[in-house]
Amino acid sequence: MDIEYAEYSLLGYFHKQGKLDQAGIAVCQWNCEFHNPDEALKRKFGDFLRRIVQERRYLPFCDLVWGRFFFVNVESPVCRERYVDGQLY
Repeated sequence: MDIEYAEYSLLGYFHKQGKLDQAGIAVCQWNCEFHNPDEALKRKFGDFLRRIVQERRYLPFCDLVWGRFFFVNVESPVCRERYVDGQLY
């Protein structure tokens, strides 16, 4: 996603029991560029990352230069088989 600040309003979709879960949709990987947040958005993003780590569904990777994050679903067996198994040595 590169949707010029609207990305912050979509973060809740990716949590357990979020709208994607409620719709039965498993997202195996997603990428997002997070644009220069103000203090409130920094807190929101920090809360999001803490919860993502606690939920243990997505493994986050970050490109520190551009603020791009990459999330890989390591909870779903289908996603793990597709994107993780045999890839990490």
